This record gives sequence, structure tokens and C-alpha cells, in this order.
Amino acid sequence: EYMYEGFDTLYATVDYDYSILIYGEKDEQRKEEIKNKIKNLPSIEKLSIQNGMYTYTKVTQDRISKKMLQAKDNKELSLMFKNIYDETQNKYNIEVRVIALEEETLQQYKKEVGVSELKDNQAILINYVDMLRTAKIEGNLTNHQEKEKINILKENKEIPIEIIKVTDKMPFAIKNQNVPGLIIIISQEQMQQLLKEEDQEIITTVYMTAKDDKILEE
Repeated sequence: EYMYEGFDTLYATVDYDYSILIYGEKDEQRKEEIKNKIKNLPSIEKLSIQNGMYTYTKVTQDRISKKMLQAKDNKELSLMFKNIYDETQNKYNIEVRVIALEEETLQQYKKEVGVSELKDNQAILINYVDMLRTAKIEGNLTNHQEKEKINILKENKEIPIEIIKVTDKMPFAIKNQNVPGLIIIISQEQMQQLLKEEDQEIITTVYMTAKDDKILEE
């Protein structure tokens, strides 16, 4: 199954015209057929196919960036951090969005951020959050550095991933807005490794810009 949405960019701050969510399809061959059909649609100008999942990482207060900690008088931000604070461990549960880009898009993005190689268990960390609408603040959320490891939690198991690059540059069609969270970019192969031990469906989202606003009507 799949569904799509179109956006009027006068009202939405996104850099794509359409998003297509592919879900409920266990047959990988059928998924590939759907993706290829989308790729071959006429009038496509820009295309990104992404697999994603949500997880989180636990960090102590000293890993939160100075900019965020100094905004103590910001009631909205204080409430957000209060909601993600784990008193039992004295740590914050920071949401981590794991995004796997298809090879062509990944190679282009790596070039843009200056990464030559992305090995297994390595990721590009997008350490920037736009909370201007919800908390009137933007910038680095944590002080993670390159060559450090970030532990993401999946099914209560910590998975260490090396940070090969820290950047504020977003790939096409990706935004990090309104909530305190991080994004890590990995390869499709690494996403498969993260999911290999579980019977979990991979949800694929396709983003595109197109010359013809009737591109998906048929």
C-alpha cells in the first residue's frame, strides 16, 4: 500500500512538493516495483527515498549544549527537558531519528558534508534543532564530537555507533523541528543490520519535487 500528500509551500516550510509513504508491504520485491514506478514518473526534478525509524539515546546534563542550558528562562524549553528527564538515571532521553538514504542520495549528501567513506556502525550526526516555533531557540542540542560514539537504544539494548561527522546540514526533504532531538544518517545496508534480528517492517518514504502538479493523479 502507499499514500501520498502534496504540499502548498506557501503554508509549509518544506523543500519538497510530495511525500509518498510506502507501508503494509512485506514483499521486498513488490516494494522495489513500487519504488521503481515512482522513480520513472515523468516531470520529477528531485527525488529522495528514505527508510527511517525512531529510537533514543540517554545523555547526562553535561552533554547538553551550553546554548540550550543557558536558556533557563525559556519556559517552553524547560518544560520540554523536564518531560524527557529520567530521574532514576539522572539522564535525558533524547529522541534519535535514524534515517537511511538510498545509495545515490547518500553519496551526494556525503560529498556535501565532506565525508569520503561511511563504514558499518558509523553515522553522520545532524546536531541541529529548530525549535523557534515551540521554544524560540535553535542550534546544537548536544556537544557530541566526531570520532565519539553515540549509543542508541533499541528494544532496551544499547547499540554504539561511531560519529564520523557532525553537521547542521540537512539532506533534501529532512527537517528537525519543534522537539529536542537528533538525526543520524546511515546507509541502507546498516539499516538492514539494525533490523535483522526483528520482524519489523521498514517504512519507506519518498520525497520529490515535480514540474507537473498532476504527476500522481493517475
